[in-house]
Parts: sequence; C-alpha cells; structure tokens
Amino acid sequence: VNILQKLPEGWGVMADDVMAGIYANLILQVLVRIF
Repeated sequence: VNILQKLPEGWGVMADDVMAGIYANLILQVLVRIF
C-alpha cells in the first residue's frame, strides 16, 4: 500500500483509499459468509 502513496499528486492518496476500501469490503464479505 505504501508504494501507491508515491504516485504523483493526488493519485497515491486516492489509490491508497481505494485499496483500503477494497480490503475492508473483502473482509466484511468473508465475515458475513462465516456468520
């Protein structure tokens, strides 16, 4: 994730937020299926 923050201008921060959102979504999907 830290590699994405080195992208120019706002792209790094945006990519970081997007990846964090994707990871959070995956974790929630897994938890919902387990319970």
